[in-house]
Amino acid sequence: MTPSSKSLQADRHWLKVIGWYQILSGGFGLTTFSWLLTQEASLEILVITLCTLAINGYAIYAGFALMRQDRYRPTYIFQATQLLNFTGLGITFYVLSGLSIGVGFEWINSPKIKVLFDLMSSFKFRYSLDDIGSIRFIINLIPVVIIHYLMRRRERIEAQQSLENYSSTSV
Repeated sequence: MTPSSKSLQADRHWLKVIGWYQILSGGFGLTTFSWLLTQEASLEILVITLCTLAINGYAIYAGFALMRQDRYRPTYIFQATQLLNFTGLGITFYVLSGLSIGVGFEWINSPKIKVLFDLMSSFKFRYSLDDIGSIRFIINLIPVVIIHYLMRRRERIEAQQSLENYSSTSV
């Protein structure tokens, strides 16, 4: 087994890990919010549940697309939606499906550095006059690591294909 085939085999393993992470986090989110819908039925809960079903359904799709077809774009899109969580000018945006290790700052009465750890599925998009003076900006490091890994993997594969094409044309 050549070093490059060992590397590709390890890469396949990590693609499966990332794929299963997305599938399980999507499944957890679907289960959680389906249960919520059975507990309290209102228009607001229904809209939140439908948004969450779409996000978590897409997570499952992205996981399968990554594992079975080496399609990165659905994972890029899904992870990008979780990358930044913010509150500013009364608008709050927060999407999480799976694990979050966040680093950022918060300024409500005074500035604070924040380090957050979350393990859940959550979706929040709202406008509130109470939050107009608040600023919060958190970067979720899990999507950063996943996107970076996939970009590096794609670069390695393209370099290997370029080398193979070069060696086959120069023979």
